[in-house]
Order: sequence, then structure tokens, then C-alpha cells
Amino acid sequence: MDIKAILTPAQYVLSKCGPKTKMQLAKILYFADKEHISIYGRQFTDDVYCAMPKGPVPSKLNDCLNAVSGNNCLREFLNYRDEINKHVKCTGIWVSHQGAPDLDYLSKSAIKCLDAAISLNAHKSADELSEQSHDSAWEAARKKSTKNNNPIDVIEMAKAANASQGTIKYIEETLP
Repeated sequence: MDIKAILTPAQYVLSKCGPKTKMQLAKILYFADKEHISIYGRQFTDDVYCAMPKGPVPSKLNDCLNAVSGNNCLREFLNYRDEINKHVKCTGIWVSHQGAPDLDYLSKSAIKCLDAAISLNAHKSADELSEQSHDSAWEAARKKSTKNNNPIDVIEMAKAANASQGTIKYIEETLP
């Protein structure tokens, strides 16, 4: 598992806008990834967004943060605590970055979408971001089941971001 690939987008956001709650960070990343999908036909994160009651949550990042904050997480992430702590600090609901993000892990297109999401959302409260993230992709995943681990479909994310039909077709053809 490449922990650095999971954490670098979060570390980038936090380096640009300072400490954020886990919910604020999750939503900013979701908006950036959704925009990236709509333009480029692929995610830039190595994560799966789950439809939680308060909106999308990147599951691998969430497990990383839980591993260092003492919350429940998958056992495999506990083995990476030291590495996770090199990149982010998580105390309770607050997350901050540790050191500079390794920009080799982010494409120019990812940085462009992250910067746009930061510009539009960094000043918003967790509740505002939560409400804003309850889009059609989140709703489609929640309708499948009320379980909190329902993955949000990438094609649904593209549709929620008003991706072109060509982009949606490209995603459909390239998904595993």
C-alpha cells in the first residue's frame, strides 16, 4: 500500500489552508476529485469515496487518520502509523500537515483541481460542505443501502459534476 499516495493530496490541501476538520478535508478532496473526473475522466486520488450520512468520505484516507487518532480502523493501517505521522497530524476531529507534500505524487491537473476546490471551499464550515456534498452521486450510493460503506460510483461523480457525454463514455470504457 502506498501511504504517501493516499496522504499527499490531503497534505497538499492542509499545507495551503491550514488545519481543517476531517469532514472539511474529506469534502474539499471530494470536490477536487469530482472536478478532475469531469474534466480528465479519472480520479487523481488513490481512494474510494463512501457515502456516509454527512457526505462523501475518502475511505483509505479516513482509515489513515483513524489509525493515528486512536479511532477504529482497519488493522492493516495500524502498521503504517509512523509513516502516516510523517505526513499528517490528527487530533480528534482536527487534521494538520506535517512537512511539505511531495509534489511528485500530484499531477499538474490534480494540483489545478485541488487549488480550485481550496479556493471555493476552504472558508466554508463543515456543515456547509456536508450539505453541498449531498449531490446526485452521493444520493445514488445512499439509495443502494443505508450502510455507511457504500462506494460512490465514479460515473455518478462525473455526472454530478456535469461531465460531457464523451467523458462519461471514456470512463465507462476504461473502468476495470
